[in-house]
Amino acid sequence: MDRLMTFIPFSRLCALLLATFVAFFGANVYAQKNPTENFRVWKDTKFHRFLVDGSVDFSKYKKIALLPLDTNSATIANRTRETMRRNWEPFVSSGMGDVGRFIEESLTEEFADEKGLVVTDKGGKDVMIAQFIAKEVTPKAKLDNGLDTVGSKTLSKLCSMQFQVAIYDASSKQVLAFIDSDLPVVAKPFGNERVENNRANQNRAWKVATDRLAKLFVRDMNKLTSND
Repeated sequence: MDRLMTFIPFSRLCALLLATFVAFFGANVYAQKNPTENFRVWKDTKFHRFLVDGSVDFSKYKKIALLPLDTNSATIANRTRETMRRNWEPFVSSGMGDVGRFIEESLTEEFADEKGLVVTDKGGKDVMIAQFIAKEVTPKAKLDNGLDTVGSKTLSKLCSMQFQVAIYDASSKQVLAFIDSDLPVVAKPFGNERVENNRANQNRAWKVATDRLAKLFVRDMNKLTSND
């Protein structure tokens, strides 16, 4: 994580953080004086960028509420070829519901399996809220509706999705932490067999990716809120 400080100046991280806060929470962010002044880079993570409010006692949080994936700002990477862009546009504009469902399922299962934060659908002073936000999708392979013959091509890398996570206090709505990272979606072969590019294997690639995302997120959140 030290490399982040080399390639991404902290001032830029704070600017990104503030812009996200304003977009997500609205102008009331400015009601806080210098809302990013207490934020620092949390280095004990595998996410690309993880900022936390250094003035917060995270050990007071015992529960976490998970909001549905926000796809309102999802876009396709500018460098994407036009034919690939046309193939992915319907998915990014209106078809990411399955991705949101996979993320929710993976997070719920992982939190249930690990000791630490408990998932809740209620507020409270010991509750934090996590909002996952889909940002930029970089396609690597055509979706099933763009193949000449469904299942005729091998699937290796499906796409990469930049995402952000806004984490805030359920009672005060104070922003506690912010994550900005990428989710590689890669096909997982069955033994030595090739993976055919079809809808079932594309969904399986998303599920494997969201399971991996959940493991990292749950590990980080439980470590951040532990008393150790």
